[in-house]
Amino acid sequence: MQQRETFFTLCKPYEDLRYRSLYEPAFRKEELMYPEKEDVLVDRQMLRVQSKTRYDEDGNVLYDYKAKANSEREVPISKELMRRIVAHMNEPNRPKSRLVFCTSSGRPDTHLWDKLQTIAKRAGMGRFGVKHVCFPERQVERLHPAWVLVQQIA
Repeated sequence: MQQRETFFTLCKPYEDLRYRSLYEPAFRKEELMYPEKEDVLVDRQMLRVQSKTRYDEDGNVLYDYKAKANSEREVPISKELMRRIVAHMNEPNRPKSRLVFCTSSGRPDTHLWDKLQTIAKRAGMGRFGVKHVCFPERQVERLHPAWVLVQQIA
C-alpha cells in the first residue's frame, strides 16, 4: 500500500489520472491507449473496451486497435474517477482528438508504459513486466490472476 501511495504521489496530475485509469479497472496498457470519448459511458459509470480502426481525412490509418481475445466489455469505475475523466475530456487546452488519453498531437500515447516505468523507479518499485499494473492488495487479483498481477523484474 505504501508503494502505491508513493507511486501516485510522484505522478503529475495528468499522470495520476492516467495511471489510476489503468489501475482501478485493471486495464491492459493497450486498453488505456485507445478509449475514445464515446467509450466513456457517464450515465452508466463505465468505460467501454472495444476494437476500433480510425482513419484521417486522407484515408490513412490513425490507429487500429483489436481488443485482446475478443475481450470487448464495459468496465465499472468509481464516481470520482469518472468525474476526473470527464473533467479531463472537457479541458479547453486538450488536443482535438477522439481519444481520451493522447499525445499533444492527438495520437495514441505509445510511450505510456515507459513513463510508468520511470515513475515506478522513482517510487522504489523497480521495473514491471509489460502486462498490467496492479498493486498486491487489489481484490480483483482473485478474479483475474492470469493478467492482473504485477511482476517485478530484478
